[in-house]
Amino acid sequence: MTLKSFDILQPVLLRVCLSLVGLSSLLRSRMEVSSPPTSFDHIQDISFLLESGTDPSSLPYFPAILLPFYEGTGAKVLPAVLLGAFADGISGCALYYLALNLNFPTTQAVDVMTMFLWNPLSIASCVSGSTDPLRLCAIFAAAAAAAAGTSLARAGACLALALHFGSTWHLLLMSIPLIMLSLRKNTKTTRSSRPSDATHATTTTRAAFTFLAGLIVTSAMLTIASLYLIHNKSPTVSTTMNMRHSCRREEAQPWSNIEPNVGLQWYLFAEVLPPFRYLYEYIFWALPAALCLSIALRFGQQSPLGVLVAQGIVLCMLSRHPTYSDIMLWLGALPLVLLSVQKEGQNEKKKKQPSKDEGAGKYGKMWLAVGFCTCLGLNTAAYELWLTLGTGNANFFYGMNLAWAAWQALALVHLLKSTSALEEDA
Repeated sequence: MTLKSFDILQPVLLRVCLSLVGLSSLLRSRMEVSSPPTSFDHIQDISFLLESGTDPSSLPYFPAILLPFYEGTGAKVLPAVLLGAFADGISGCALYYLALNLNFPTTQAVDVMTMFLWNPLSIASCVSGSTDPLRLCAIFAAAAAAAAGTSLARAGACLALALHFGSTWHLLLMSIPLIMLSLRKNTKTTRSSRPSDATHATTTTRAAFTFLAGLIVTSAMLTIASLYLIHNKSPTVSTTMNMRHSCRREEAQPWSNIEPNVGLQWYLFAEVLPPFRYLYEYIFWALPAALCLSIALRFGQQSPLGVLVAQGIVLCMLSRHPTYSDIMLWLGALPLVLLSVQKEGQNEKKKKQPSKDEGAGKYGKMWLAVGFCTCLGLNTAAYELWLTLGTGNANFFYGMNLAWAAWQALALVHLLKSTSALEEDA
């Protein structure tokens, strides 16, 4: 089975057709789908602009580098959906080449790409007109370039694009598994020809400098282009951006009435104990760095792709405003990790007797899939009952938030346990 253009064209056309029938307006009203117009920071900006007598429609919900595109199309939904569908197509191709670079068969590579393109979460994120598909595209392209083993500068440039498309600094933590993914490709030799420690250290240092060079140069170019577009090409946007900065400095209101979305744990803790709101926000911003660095140091050499997926789970679980696109950040690459674990397990089975935990691993994957569908369905039902119809109990929604967080924690533990078991068998 080989990759055909029709395999990519079908889901891309589906996204466009769904936007034409009016699904975009429905999805843009949901907090967990359309993050750019409804995220926490932008709701603050809209409230501040309304109080100042300024039209909120002048507020840019998109990266400044895309200002010419959105100004030329009148900020309509359909062009944004077309751009997102194109980005999803590139993301699928990136996952396909990532699988090939990791020595998976072509059939499995096509299956991984198909699972991403036909996933309802990625379709909803694209049809909503969000810029999140651009960030996903940049991250998957960075992983594919790093797995190739010869394109670390390109991987750094793609990560810089992901940071520029409305993401947080936490994505910088993904630099470690990307570098290790490239090193594993280059140093995959036999035990007799394994390089010395000095050679390995030199190779690692060179790879890190190459990656950082691509990241820094691309970030500088994007920043200069953004500043030029904001201050010289669009005076309205420039004025609005200045008002946003003054709003952030003053912090005139606590903004405690922000509606929650899927998996918003910090909102739950902030509502239960309002005096500790800022403490919880600080904890949920600082905790991902500690967890991601610990996971990278412990499992980076054994499974760099597994570390990348684990970091995606941590960032989604502790994000201030997680979206469906944040889920697809790790869910899109998760099949590759599971296939890799299965492949390594089959190789070990030829050398020794199968372990007693082998059956438990199969059932663990099944229960993770069932838990994912259950949490996602119940969370959506709770959202409709409480926020849309106004008939539900808020405690049920809080409980579903905790259930969603617990499921992600179980997925993280299952992933790390599988990686650790392979390391012990080796």
